[in-house]
Amino acid sequence: MQATPRQGESLGAGLCKIRLASASRGGSKSGDIRVITCYVEQTAEGETIYLVTIYDK
Repeated sequence: MQATPRQGESLGAGLCKIRLASASRGGSKSGDIRVITCYVEQTAEGETIYLVTIYDK
């Protein structure tokens, strides 16, 4: 995520949805885990990425 903080599907307002495979749930898309993040622009201290939520489908 540090290399490409805006990866995944854009949900608007800086929010992005990323789908991660879960080995324990099989390999199908419906068994994957979703992660919603919020990217805050780079500042003098560095970049900030907030974890908003994690959920399964």
